[in-house]
Amino acid sequence: DSSVVDYIVVNDVQVVENELKIITHNYTSENEKYFNEKHIYTLDISTGAISNNETIFSIPDQQGNTHIYADLIKTNHKQANEDLIFIKTQEKMIQDEESDMNAETSRELISYNLETNDQKTIEFPENLREHQISFFDGTTIYFSNLSEQNLIITPINIENGQAGKEFTTQLSNETSNTEPAFIVVKDGKLYVTTQLTN
Repeated sequence: DSSVVDYIVVNDVQVVENELKIITHNYTSENEKYFNEKHIYTLDISTGAISNNETIFSIPDQQGNTHIYADLIKTNHKQANEDLIFIKTQEKMIQDEESDMNAETSRELISYNLETNDQKTIEFPENLREHQISFFDGTTIYFSNLSEQNLIITPINIENGQAGKEFTTQLSNETSNTEPAFIVVKDGKLYVTTQLTN
């Protein structure tokens, strides 16, 4: 039996030479099994024809009490990037007498080069494991962590995995602690917006 695509969500669009690269999240089914997949569709701009469909990840939807998912890190959609950065996270359902909760058991950063199709794992400091991964500007991944009303941001270079100088910005007292801050880096400046409680 062939795989059936239940739905497709476009995550990003990039142009490489005369080809349009469409990065998607596909939810597929095959023989009553379901999969979350990341695809890159390549279209010839001059003809509009799909020349390639590459599956980057294909992750089973149900794996007992373990859940694995892959996300594309946010970028500036008006800026071309040679690399895509995916975060692949594994969580395990922890059950006790009071409640059920998901606990992260592993996290992996994977870069994908749109020109060469090469994939590689990006190493990063262990002390950033629980930090939010907020933004990628083409060369640097920005990790963030909220400590009371201070947002601490740590840049990581994708070539060597080295952390740059961290910096802190103070947020409003009315900022919600339940939602992560939204971060954008443009023209050497970092912009932060948050959800307010009121």
